[in-house]
Amino acid sequence: MINQPILADVPVETVLHLDFKRETAVAKAIVRTGEFTPYANVILVAGVWGLD
Repeated sequence: MINQPILADVPVETVLHLDFKRETAVAKAIVRTGEFTPYANVILVAGVWGLD
């Protein structure tokens, strides 16, 4: 389990590296953090739900 005390109510999902790469193919922006740990990446999803 990921320790996230500040964002405790934010859902976190882990994905395989290849799935992560597929998701970044449709990204609107990419933020490079400079982190050197292998696969220390995150996808932030923003939007509005329920506007049908």
